[in-house]
Amino acid sequence: IPKSIGKLSNLTEFDISNNAFATLPDSITKLTNLTSLVANRNELTAISDDIDQLTRLTELNVEDNRLTALPEGICHLTNLEILKVSQNALTTLPENIGQLTNLTSLDNSANQLETLPESIGQLTKLTSLNISGNKLTVLPESTGQLTSLTELKINYNEFTALPESIGQLTNLTKLYISSNKLTTPPESIGQLTSLTELDISSNKMTTLPESIAQLTNLTELSISSNEFKTLPESIGQLTNLTVLDARWNSELERLPESIGQLTNLNEFTVRESGLTSLPESVGQLTNLTSLDTGSNKLTTLPESIGQLTNLEDFDIVHNELTTLPESIGQLTNLTELNIHDNKLTTLPESIGQLTNLTRLYISSNKLTGLPESIGQLTNLTHLSVSDNELTALPESIEKLTNLRDFEKDGNNLN
Repeated sequence: IPKSIGKLSNLTEFDISNNAFATLPDSITKLTNLTSLVANRNELTAISDDIDQLTRLTELNVEDNRLTALPEGICHLTNLEILKVSQNALTTLPENIGQLTNLTSLDNSANQLETLPESIGQLTKLTSLNISGNKLTVLPESTGQLTSLTELKINYNEFTALPESIGQLTNLTKLYISSNKLTTPPESIGQLTSLTELDISSNKMTTLPESIAQLTNLTELSISSNEFKTLPESIGQLTNLTVLDARWNSELERLPESIGQLTNLNEFTVRESGLTSLPESVGQLTNLTSLDTGSNKLTTLPESIGQLTNLEDFDIVHNELTTLPESIGQLTNLTELNIHDNKLTTLPESIGQLTNLTRLYISSNKLTGLPESIGQLTNLTHLSVSDNELTALPESIEKLTNLRDFEKDGNNLN
């Protein structure tokens, strides 16, 4: 960049992103009318303290560079509203960052931060804070002062506990605390009654606090990849949930009956969670379109499963089912049914009522025959019956004229 760039005194926006700059030219500090400086995706290793001369800056973006520190001068840019410093190699933030009292969005993700300054609590206009992907072990108590926050991302750190003050962030609508080392959320989490999305997956949690029931505006909840053995009955009070992800909790042997109160659920997955049965109340989840119970220890399905008439995708692979309930034929909106790798010896005749099925996977069972009604599944494009004990196929199979993929190897067919 030529030094003469400093003569463009009326410049308000300057974008030098996606280049190979190692430093910002000194002349840039003469552009005192700049409101936006975008220098992401370069090779910057440092920023001069003189950046504090750009007092009208409202946006500074230096993401995806090689910065190891930010200059103290950055704390004098008191008109800054957006600061993006993600994907660098920052180990600390300036102690006086709390002076940036007009900040509404701060993204420090994907750095190497080990601590946050207490002054961060002075950024009371922040609505979005992203500090994910660092090495943080402690969240300052002062974080509770950020009462304008609507989105907080602290996932992919090394937190073992969160301060109770987090309950003061009552405007939060999205909270992401996955991939840490938390054993339980703080009890005060129940005060975050504006939350619509909560992700606490990939921690070491064994219990949920009863206060979780107060989060009645939640629409999406992810508790996957933890160590839950039970879920509280009070989870049934989260009646606005549309998505519940409880997969990969290997010791979760059962679900509470109250799960049936989550009647707005569209997607529910409890894959690889050690379940031995499903409660009858699961039949009350009549808005479900996707249900994944794969890789558990289920030996039966409740008759009430037939009430899930909006279900489109049902995955029950890798279980120990010996039969399917006759009521499965009521799931007439199913387009995909995967019951691979169970212990089924027969299929109910009612399976022929699933006329919207396009994919049916029943391989690796102990089927000795297929019902004639299978010929009614005329929308099937994929059918796998391989690795069973079939000696013949029903005549009606010839009616499946839309089949593009038919796997039948590993049987005793002539």
